Amino acid sequence: MSEKNKSSWLKEEFEKLASHQVLGDPNGEPAAAYLRVSSTGQAEEGRSGLPRQLAHIHEKAYETGLCIPWEYVFFDDHSGFEFEDRADLQELFALVHNSPGFSHIVIEYLDRLSRNADWHQGYLIDQLQKAGQTIVWWKPYNSRIERAVFGAISQDGMEQAIERMKEGTRRKAQSGRVTAKTRSYGFDFVDSQGRGRDDPESNYRKDTHYAHHPDEAPIVKRVYEELVHEGKSLYQIAEEFNVEGIKAHIRAKYWHTGTLSQLVRDPIYKGEFYANKRRFEKRWNAEKGKFTLHQVKKPPSEWILVPVPPIVESELWEAAQKVLKANNRRSNRNSRRKWLLTGFLTCACCGYRLTSSRCRYKGGLATAYYCVSRMQVKTLREEIGCNNPLIKASDLESAVWQVITEIIYNPELVIKVLEEKYSTEKFAEKQKQLEYIEDRIRAQYEEQKRWNQAYGAGYLDLTEWGEKKLVIQQELEKLESARAKKRMQLAQKEDLERQKQTVLAELTALRENNFDDEQDLLFETKRKIVALLVDNIVVNGIDRVFELYGVIQATRSYDDFTLESNL
Repeated sequence: MSEKNKSSWLKEEFEKLASHQVLGDPNGEPAAAYLRVSSTGQAEEGRSGLPRQLAHIHEKAYETGLCIPWEYVFFDDHSGFEFEDRADLQELFALVHNSPGFSHIVIEYLDRLSRNADWHQGYLIDQLQKAGQTIVWWKPYNSRIERAVFGAISQDGMEQAIERMKEGTRRKAQSGRVTAKTRSYGFDFVDSQGRGRDDPESNYRKDTHYAHHPDEAPIVKRVYEELVHEGKSLYQIAEEFNVEGIKAHIRAKYWHTGTLSQLVRDPIYKGEFYANKRRFEKRWNAEKGKFTLHQVKKPPSEWILVPVPPIVESELWEAAQKVLKANNRRSNRNSRRKWLLTGFLTCACCGYRLTSSRCRYKGGLATAYYCVSRMQVKTLREEIGCNNPLIKASDLESAVWQVITEIIYNPELVIKVLEEKYSTEKFAEKQKQLEYIEDRIRAQYEEQKRWNQAYGAGYLDLTEWGEKKLVIQQELEKLESARAKKRMQLAQKEDLERQKQTVLAELTALRENNFDDEQDLLFETKRKIVALLVDNIVVNGIDRVFELYGVIQATRSYDDFTLESNL
């Protein structure tokens, strides 16, 4: 693995144990090692037993006559529950299929390879063994059954620990205690006796309550009063606070309108803290080709109200909500104009995204794209120092579309690039994973059939048969769920192929019909074509140049339309 991906302290731990720059027996057979922790923080601080893992691997390598050089130490942090996105594990897998120079991999425990006993563990072991590798466990497993039992215990233990934490959080809220891990601005943590974080006798971590922060609570009240009674905008208040040097929230350097908007909308400031509001769920991310975690709100009926000391009166809080709604209705930023390039543009000067609006341009009004740093408060604008000017939307959109129309007359380039993009090894790997899962499902049905025959022959009573059947059914449910997810991942390729063919058919039709007028195309079709061919557009309004990234790789001036493309 690359040096930059390994924590420097891990190398130091390696060198403490190493003899002649290897772990294990310096005269032994070459081998690799794999280590894993579940969070970046654990990796950075060494809190998760990585020194222990290295020591155990060194011990086992010496015992079995193996030597492990530093370049064969593979280490993943922030790894979570899945295995497909672990950079070093994937690098190890790629290496073992290409004559790596070793045939043994030393790992401390099975759960370091994966905690998921449903199919991940078996699949990973199967793939390594097929590549000619022997896995050497620090603690060996005497049988396949013992390995399966340990894997199930590891997975169940983690799942049960997560559920215990969730239940503990719910009980804590139901008992009237605050469940926040990070305090809200304007409040500080205390215990039920009012003892704060600085009091060594305080039990605020378990007996968690809120009290007004002596410096911040008056600032919160001032925000509401200036918004409601003085008619100031959030922008004016933010700039005022920055000029006065009022310290912003814990992780913020400056006050922003967005920060103040969240503060004003939060019911905690009228004395209502809600726990159990959100949960995490996996959703299919077509762009990344995998399931990703998303935080979603639970129904309000599941929220748990924990009263806290209010900083503002309910009447003032409600009045502030009305002001925000009125300001939103008066906002002219939500134009009905359709913007062809929204979501694709990045500022070349500061790296912020570009947004769009109808605004003042050269003494008049025009539709334009501009860097979102312009929307920040003055203090932050000055620090960012972006001088990218407004870019007339019609100029930029016409220039980008000019590049697109050139592709219309050369669609075979799109076919070539997209086929290279989507005919990747990752789909072949996912297909292998699906085949493994389906083999496991077939094996479970065969086992179920054998137990049914045993019951029919009188070797099992009804209770024993029911227990066996339940275990198999639970295993099948997990495997079938995994199969459905894997099929969805593989279906992405088919969806992309269909999308590609649809757009290419449109490009071909346009070319054959001697297409000239871009207005003839439906806006949605144009957006679809742009999305297929372009991932990002970096815009330099000073030099009036933009760079396209994606299927199209081009640098273009939207003044002279000179194209320097490397399609």
